[in-house]
This record gives sequence, structure tokens and C-alpha cells, in this order.
Amino acid sequence: MKCPQCKQKVPKDVDRCPGCGAEIVKKSHLRKFIVLGVVLALLVAGVILITSLDNPVDACMDAFLNNRFEEATAIYQRDIEKSSRRVNEITPLIQQRLEELVSAYRTDETRYEEIKTILSDMQGFPLLNDQIQQALYFVESLHSSRAAYTEAQTLYGEGYYALAILELQKMIPEDENYQQAQKDVADYQEKQNQYEAEAAAAAEQQLAAVTDALIVTPDEESAGPVLRIVCKNQDPERTIQAVTFAYTLTDEKDANMKFVDGVGPVYFNSRECVLEPEDSCGDDMDIPLNKDVTGAYPLKAKGCVVKATFSDGTVWENPYYSYWLKDSLTREEYKSYQESQQKDHGDGGATGTPAPTPSPSPAP
Repeated sequence: MKCPQCKQKVPKDVDRCPGCGAEIVKKSHLRKFIVLGVVLALLVAGVILITSLDNPVDACMDAFLNNRFEEATAIYQRDIEKSSRRVNEITPLIQQRLEELVSAYRTDETRYEEIKTILSDMQGFPLLNDQIQQALYFVESLHSSRAAYTEAQTLYGEGYYALAILELQKMIPEDENYQQAQKDVADYQEKQNQYEAEAAAAAEQQLAAVTDALIVTPDEESAGPVLRIVCKNQDPERTIQAVTFAYTLTDEKDANMKFVDGVGPVYFNSRECVLEPEDSCGDDMDIPLNKDVTGAYPLKAKGCVVKATFSDGTVWENPYYSYWLKDSLTREEYKSYQESQQKDHGDGGATGTPAPTPSPSPAP
């Protein structure tokens, strides 16, 4: 240290110069240390930033994790795929991302659309494309399996046990409900067997007096087809006075046709056929048929006796009718029929006859 006045060297521990007596002011090094520390910190941060920006793996993963797959693909093709070291570095990171997405969907069904979209958009990325496809397929399969389990429970509640079994058979082993579903199949099959036995027993209780229906096309070209209901009065002990007959009209594929006028409410209708007391052999009733909503005439008819009224006033109700009705209509048609009955119950005429709902279900 030098004296600021005479420029002679002085000891560090003195307050005045021994030569001239001038006061010695000691300089503080704290400011130097602060400035030096700030400079070093900025230098380190700059080096880290430059290194990060210069690392294509980090840049690619930043774009990949934020679902900017076109940008990630461009970086990968430009700066990574020609370097085996960089490919080996980024591969486990991509695999980890796929595992995270699949795990997230496993635990949260509500994220299905989000995760499906991410995986779908990810398919163009050139690395691990097979694994990306497998992850997407698994997520979609698990979603379908969960939906099938939910649908099976709904069908079971509506009494469609056979259809419920078909839904359970769509499930995959990875589904958390798969083991329970295997147990449900046996229960559902038992219910279906019970339905079939009860339906068969009800069918055996039908009257010997059979009522039939068929489509008849008149000879005149200008006339459309008619539905001919044939009532046979063959009860050996009592005379049948009237028969209520339910029917559906079908196309060439045996599918029920939908009508909006002339025939009745959508897929299903019924008519009462009155037999004259003196008519011992039968009675025919022809109902003109209109085209369905597609502009086609029906080709076939399926029918069942709902009830018969005898001359002594007693009424026989067909125990098989409720089974026939649910068997003859699809699930959607049956729901439509039930809704129409709720809106127009007891209106009579061409609006159909309400039917009790059987507890078992039809076979598919």
C-alpha cells in the first residue's frame, strides 16, 4: 500500500504515513467482490443458455412435450436422426412420454378425447412410430372396452341379457372391469336361459284358434298391396267373437318398415277382427297398405294374437304376446313403441295395443 501524498510504501496496519503524516484511507474490496460475482453469474447463465439452445435433443423434446409435432419432426430430421448418440438420447424420452399419456388415460377416462388427439397428431413423428400407433390403438381399445361394459349394464337393466353378453365379449383383458365381466357372463346367460324357457312355456299356452296375416297383391296394377288377416274360429268349446291381432310389416331383408300414415305408429300396429256368430269357418279382413317412409311397399308381415273375446263375454289374453312384441322389434323400435304408448295410451283404433313388458330378454 502506498501513501496517497508522498507515494512512499506504508505498512497495511497504519492509519497515517510514517514519512509525511498523511492519513491513509483503506479501500474496501467488497464492491469488487460483488461486481465480480455478478459477472461470473451472468457468464455461467450465458453458457448454460447457449448450451441449451445448442442442444437439439432438448429443443426437440420441448416441442414434443408441448404437442408441436411438426416443429419436433423438423428438428429431429435436421439435427438428430443422423447422430446415433442423439437418437439414443431422445428415444427413452419419447418412450417415457408415451407411457405417461397411456397411464393418464388409464386413471382418467374423461381425458380420452384429449389424449387420443395428442397421439393421433403424434403419428407423423419419424421415431418410434410403431409404438405411437400401439399406444393410440390401446387407448382406443380400452375406451371401447369400457363403453361396452357400460352398455352391457344398461342392456342388462332393460332385460336384454343376450345382447349384454355380446357387449361383455368385446372387452379386453387390460380393462379394470374385465374380471368382473367374466363373472357377469355366467349370470347373464342364466337370465337368458330363463327367458327362453318362459317364452317357450307361454307359446305353448296359445289358443288352438290360430290367426294369421299375409301380404296380398291385387291383380289390378293400380291398386297397392293389402294386409290380409285371417281369423279362424276353431275353439271346440266356445265361439270366438273377436280377435285382436298385432303385426309388423317387413322388407326384403326381414327388417321392420317404418310408416307415418295409414298403417299406424311407426313400426307396430294392431287390429281387432270381429267374427260374425254364424261364421264358423273364419273371416278375412283386408287392410290397404301405404308405402313406408322410404317409398317402398311392405313385402311380408309378422303377427301375433293379443287377445280373443268369446261369445260368452270372457276374454283370453295371450301370455306369449309380450315376448313376441319384444322379440319382433329391435331395441330402438321397442323404445319408440313404449314412448308412443305413454303419449297415446288407451286411444284405441290403429294406435296399437299396449303390451306388458316381459322380464327376460330376447335373443339377438
